[in-house]
Amino acid sequence: MLFKQKLLESIEPQRSFLVTTSESKFMLYWVDDVFYARKTTGLDNRYALVMTLNGKKWYKEKDLDIGAEFEYVHPRLGRIVSGGRVHHITIR
Repeated sequence: MLFKQKLLESIEPQRSFLVTTSESKFMLYWVDDVFYARKTTGLDNRYALVMTLNGKKWYKEKDLDIGAEFEYVHPRLGRIVSGGRVHHITIR
């Protein structure tokens, strides 16, 4: 995971989204056909791989929309947790 974090710092993501969910606020980065998430409200600034989006393991960028739910690998816990349901999306 540390390698992926250095990789994300060294390359420019194709797109980034500020996403407000029922749980928190996240920055989602679209890199090489997968999303990486970083929680903006927490102290932990590590990136997490988004595992499912709307219940799909093989998702596309267009699957991110209002009402979508996503799950990601929590960087500190090392397990899959729910990010919540998307309420607001801002493209950056």
